[in-house]
Amino acid sequence: MRSAIIDLFRLGVLILAAILFAIGGILAWPSPSIEPLSLSTVVRGADGDTVALRLTGDGYWREKIALEDVDPLLVQMLIAYEDKRFYQHHGVDIAAVLRAALNIVRFQEIGSGASTLTMQVVRLQHKDLRGAGLWTKIKQMLAAVRLDAKLTKQEILETYFTLAPYGGNIEGVTAGAYAWFQRHPKELTLTEQALLVALPQSPEARRPDRFPEQAHSAKNRVLNRTADHLGLTQRQLTDALSERAPARIMRPPTIAPHTLDRLARYESHQTSINSEWQVIVNNLLAESVKQYPSPTNAGTIIVERRTGRVRTYAGSSGYNDIDRKGANNFLAALRSTGSTLKPLIYAKAIQLKKISRNQVFTDQALVYRDFSPTNFNQEFIGQVDLRTALVDSLNIPAVYAAQLLGASAFESEMLNVLGPDAPSPSMPGLSLATGGLYLSAEHLASLYLAFADPGTSQQIVFTEDERLRQQRPFISQDASESIIRLMAQETSPGTFHVFKTGTAHARQDAWTVMLTENHVIVVWVGTPDSTPTTWLTGRDSALPIATSIAQSLSLSPARTRQTLDVMPVPTVDQKSCEQIIVYPPDDSLLLLEAPQLEVEARQEVQWYLNGNSVGSGSTISMSPGSGAHTVSAVNGKCRETSSIFIELKQ
Repeated sequence: MRSAIIDLFRLGVLILAAILFAIGGILAWPSPSIEPLSLSTVVRGADGDTVALRLTGDGYWREKIALEDVDPLLVQMLIAYEDKRFYQHHGVDIAAVLRAALNIVRFQEIGSGASTLTMQVVRLQHKDLRGAGLWTKIKQMLAAVRLDAKLTKQEILETYFTLAPYGGNIEGVTAGAYAWFQRHPKELTLTEQALLVALPQSPEARRPDRFPEQAHSAKNRVLNRTADHLGLTQRQLTDALSERAPARIMRPPTIAPHTLDRLARYESHQTSINSEWQVIVNNLLAESVKQYPSPTNAGTIIVERRTGRVRTYAGSSGYNDIDRKGANNFLAALRSTGSTLKPLIYAKAIQLKKISRNQVFTDQALVYRDFSPTNFNQEFIGQVDLRTALVDSLNIPAVYAAQLLGASAFESEMLNVLGPDAPSPSMPGLSLATGGLYLSAEHLASLYLAFADPGTSQQIVFTEDERLRQQRPFISQDASESIIRLMAQETSPGTFHVFKTGTAHARQDAWTVMLTENHVIVVWVGTPDSTPTTWLTGRDSALPIATSIAQSLSLSPARTRQTLDVMPVPTVDQKSCEQIIVYPPDDSLLLLEAPQLEVEARQEVQWYLNGNSVGSGSTISMSPGSGAHTVSAVNGKCRETSSIFIELKQ
């Protein structure tokens, strides 16, 4: 009798609390303090797999989720099982409270719960409201009513799906779905959804990896109780009841940690990273740097042509390699670019008609004010064609082309291509052709995007859904194709790749930028603190890595245009050739009465004007017009070019 009186008293207290809610006393009740909610930083690849994960400060895998990213069936199942009148009550289900109280009086035991989803959210948000006492229960109700007045039903559900515990340090339905099933919450089976509804009630006692039978029973209890509400057929129910829960939890490895650092301002991010490629590239880099002493390191970025989407992003050969300072992101570090900008310089010079595709340079010692460039081998080879100058990374021809362009103007145009992510202007002058301009691997990837496919995306992006932006071409299509064709080299018998290597002056940075049919590969090998070396070069250190990546990922070589009308490349040392052109002399300014130019050679030759064949003979007439031109003469395996500027007399 006494027990019944006590129960009735408790019921009266609950009813009184409900009345207080109704008359507005709830508005004056002080809200419990909400503890700051920390979220994990998560990066997922293009296939949805987690490629990088950083736990919260308190050690939890917890991700925020929008209700639209949860399967509607899972939402219906949760409401049907936990809180059927969720959309009708205002935080507290008075009918459920009265029913629970009556059951206590009638049966002297708890026969049905009265906790709503809103009250569960309150408990998840406030540690001090997680007790089971009567007064704590009343405070839960008060807080639930206030929460219902403050948030929409959708926001309450989103908060639940963000905070619900799923065993161990797994919180939130996103982490729960990936940890237990390796799938997004929208892609779960009926059985998997039922387990995620059951787990939060007893997340440790029902863990399927530790207590499979309890997990199976709890999952089936959810299915049996919600089957009618969800409209399940008997066959669907039978199949779901027979399915077993997963046997182990899966915590994803972090295979793209530098991507996570790069996107740290986001809590969770879906990226364009190819998780399979990322693993392959990680292994290749780790293996490649073993041949070099610490702290030599390497990094690579692979970007999709025409879209700029980043497919792999490895900022070092090993994030946790302390000796090689692997936690540093070398893809974002400003480094000497070596010879990697030479293709862009030549292409721009061709576009502006400063040089021709058939240009012949004189590779000899030069002094530009206080700048005295030399070649990598400290030798000069005399007259060379454009392809030789490009492939052999000769400095004098590139410096000459940069001078024709105007080094400062060309630097400004490149920085404009890079946009907001561009470094501050450094004004390296003509040394930008020889590594004096410091850029990152990301910058090089962007520049080569603009170079390889003029008019398409020239900014690297980490997402699949970012809208492509049409860009004003940095270099014309014709000039780009001319240089790309000259960049093709044989990397193994019968295999050609389009690439450019680069080496810093002290061999502290070695580069290869490779164009495949659909991708740009940038590989850097170097010393973290720019310590000089005697062993690093772009061709010997970075090129083998780029070639291995292209082969391992089955990336087809870039297609090059084969119909360009270019002069034959000489197959002998130009030093052994006698002077061919008598007139006009190289680097001359000519004032002409008429737009006709008489040219003369020492013997019968094939003549070219700006790279186009114009006839043969020892003396012929051509019509160049006003402006800068190149006049070239080919005699067998020898060739000579004169650069001229013509002004017509008025």
